[in-house]
Amino acid sequence: MKSTRLVSLTCAALLIAGAAAYSADQAKDGGKNDAQRETTTQQDFDTVDTHKNGYLTANDLKSDDYVSRNFAKCNVKHNGHMSREEYDNCHA
Repeated sequence: MKSTRLVSLTCAALLIAGAAAYSADQAKDGGKNDAQRETTTQQDFDTVDTHKNGYLTANDLKSDDYVSRNFAKCNVKHNGHMSREEYDNCHA
C-alpha cells in the first residue's frame, strides 16, 4: 500500500514540475507556439532598406526578430549584405 502511494506522489510531483517548466517556457516566448514564433509579418524589402542601397545589413534588420537572429543563415553569400532574394527566402 505504501509503495502505491509513493508512486502516485512521485507521478504527481513530476507532472507539476513539467507543467511549471512548460509554463515558464511559454511566459518567456510570450505564450506563442512554434508556428507563431517563426511566422512573422515580413516587411517589404524597400521599407527595410532605409539607406536605399539595394541590400540589407544586420543593423537594418534589428526590427525583424526572426531575420536578425538568423542573419548568418539567411545571408547565403556570407558577405554581410543581404540581397532582396536572400531576404525574401529567409521568411519562406
